[in-house]
Amino acid sequence: MLMKPIIDPRRGDLEDDASSPKRRSLLSLAGSLVSEISFPKLITAWVLLLIAPCVALGLSPLIASAWVGKISGKIASPYAGIGPLFVLGLLLAIGAFAGRPLLRIVERSFWALNSLLLEPCYAVSREGLQQLADQLLPAKAGKARRSRVRAITAAVAGVIVCALALLALILAWPSSRWIGTPSDLISPHLLVPAVLANSVVLIAIYLAVSALVWAFADATMAQARDFHAFETEFQAGRKWRVAHLSDLHVVGERYGFRIESGRSGPRGNARLERLLSQLEARDATDPLDAILITGDMTDAGRSAEWAEFLDALAMHPRLAERVVMLPGNHDLNVVDRANPARLDLPMSPSKRLRQMRALSAMAELQGTRVRVVDQAMGRVGAKLADMMEPYRAQMAEFANRLEDEGCSAISVTVDIYVVSHRERSMHNGLVRSWCQMRGVPRNEKGELIYHPDDVLWTAGDMPRPRPFPTPTWDTLQQLREVSKIPVVVKGIMTAEDTERAVKCGLSGVIVSNHGARQLDQVGATIEALPECVKAANGKIPVLVDGGFRRGTDMFKALALGATAVGIGRPYLWGLASFGQAGVARIVEILRAELAVVMGMAGTGKISQIDRSFVRARS
Repeated sequence: MLMKPIIDPRRGDLEDDASSPKRRSLLSLAGSLVSEISFPKLITAWVLLLIAPCVALGLSPLIASAWVGKISGKIASPYAGIGPLFVLGLLLAIGAFAGRPLLRIVERSFWALNSLLLEPCYAVSREGLQQLADQLLPAKAGKARRSRVRAITAAVAGVIVCALALLALILAWPSSRWIGTPSDLISPHLLVPAVLANSVVLIAIYLAVSALVWAFADATMAQARDFHAFETEFQAGRKWRVAHLSDLHVVGERYGFRIESGRSGPRGNARLERLLSQLEARDATDPLDAILITGDMTDAGRSAEWAEFLDALAMHPRLAERVVMLPGNHDLNVVDRANPARLDLPMSPSKRLRQMRALSAMAELQGTRVRVVDQAMGRVGAKLADMMEPYRAQMAEFANRLEDEGCSAISVTVDIYVVSHRERSMHNGLVRSWCQMRGVPRNEKGELIYHPDDVLWTAGDMPRPRPFPTPTWDTLQQLREVSKIPVVVKGIMTAEDTERAVKCGLSGVIVSNHGARQLDQVGATIEALPECVKAANGKIPVLVDGGFRRGTDMFKALALGATAVGIGRPYLWGLASFGQAGVARIVEILRAELAVVMGMAGTGKISQIDRSFVRARS
């Protein structure tokens, strides 16, 4: 008889409530987001999306006025020649050809200004005032009164943001300067205070005006109120039966929870499956004209979630033929299920991948029924499928680049992000960059060749900062979602990490200590193998390497549950001695030794090797 589990994994745990305002206070959520957020990434995003465009905006009037003054003086002189006119014509030509990309950059910067500055300032002010007002209002206050209070708080929030912006404008105005001189072009460092002040003035003006506009629109529109009943009287004419589904938040795991509700919300996708079954039953008696799905169809735009969404609709083909989709914020913009506050950098492919997943799902379900609006012509254009057809190959190549290169799997080594103290490399005078070369450079005498910029392995070196952040389990999970080929992780030494690999959906683990060259006191992989095999529980293959030199070593690893055994130094010895033939001979020797051991143990097949052949020392 099975015992009742102490912690039932089907019911979730605290980790599922990481971003749930229904289970945690706003203060607790804010603290978690601040502690988990990648500040280097956040700062980089602010610099690229906000600070750099603002500085360019503050610099442009100074440069433009100085340049116009210089050119106008040259043009007015009868002895100036055609040089300035040629430069002006060249700039106009560049503007004509590069105008579209520049406009896209300006548009992206404008929306970045709204999303990184205006929206947070206004939203924080409005929500803070509304929370305060809700606390002060009596519990018996009616819905109409609460609606009026919300409208007033929205207006007051806009006024507060406008006042703060005007204060910044007043403080920065004395240092601003809008007319440049030719000397400014010679000494641009003198422009820094004026450029910063100009940027603050321009942004403050926009922030003040737009905050009032937002507040006016927010205060005058109908506030959110409860909806009690549908209209009972219909006008004469065509009646459309439309089923409107909103914010499905499909998750990618059978027992997964939504990021915004955690364990307070539904588990898995069973509710969606029941809903589709009920809709199909109603459609059989009274056919539906359309099924409109809006808002967040997926929980975080992951490929596994889109797969669950499409699989659910595939069970009801009659309904799928009438689906019209309008993706939401979580389908396109959420970066991390555990921390939605993390930002994508402009050069990051993750956001583009989420957009491509949404477009691909829309094309599959409604590509031949939905048309795209031609904004330039002001009319309905071609069908979505026809619009996407020219880009189909590019989208597939973007998402499957490694597969197109002929790779059958991706192995991510996770134990070398800090370079170790390698005494043999120091003794032999090795250069670090030789690891990325096709051989060690030598002269005709066989002596090593060094260059002035070579970095040798030396004692006492502190670990150097890397130009990229340390990968995390989220990084591996995102890589797995992007790639259609298997992803395995190399450098696992514990059961806990093996369980994380299974949870992240990786295709396998390699138990490895990097040949004990990273940390000489690390445990042996043959000792870590049993707990990793037990943690994998047959769900993913467990490979092992590190110190396997003979066929007997491989027999032990297979007996302890390894799916396969990797070799490092043996094939390098063969390669160094006899080239490709040496590697082939090493493999033959190891296979022969393994066959001899299997024969002595009475095992005719690899599958017959089990734990009974190994006695572990305590």
